[in-house]
Amino acid sequence: MKSMPSRSNSYNIIPILGALSLFFSVIEYIIPKPIPFLRIGLANIPILLSLVLLTPKKTILLIFIKSIGSSLIAGTIFSWIFLYSLSGSLASGIIMLIFYRVFNRWISMIGISVIGALSSNLVQISFATLLLGSGAKYIGLPILITGLITGIVIGYFTNNFLDKSLWIRSNKLNIQ
Repeated sequence: MKSMPSRSNSYNIIPILGALSLFFSVIEYIIPKPIPFLRIGLANIPILLSLVLLTPKKTILLIFIKSIGSSLIAGTIFSWIFLYSLSGSLASGIIMLIFYRVFNRWISMIGISVIGALSSNLVQISFATLLLGSGAKYIGLPILITGLITGIVIGYFTNNFLDKSLWIRSNKLNIQ
């Protein structure tokens, strides 16, 4: 008889999702950006997966791992860029957690990803406006449109992965 994995198995998943998030962060740094600091959001795929696999507390831990790790990779850990990134990531993660926990029967990962992308963008635009003044508002609309598009793409990819992954299916019920 196969025994159920212990709750500590979720701690084995956090490093895997964290490493995947950092890998995607590195890939994003390679991709040219038409607007400075504009990111596609590939590193949010593991965060979206964590909504299904982990408890909210462990998802927040993963968001901190992603933020700190990607800032270490970029060399921005001791700068305002880190605070800018962390504020967007936390806002996005918390909003996605709430929407996943409350509305997951009615909203797919595409909707949750879009909500997360737009909330991150809004927080970052607000943060930039505080730091840089009213000039930051001029990049707001292009960033929000890009967030909408990339949120759809990231959500679509995550939906497909969740539907087709045997690894997710085998771990979904056993990890949290």
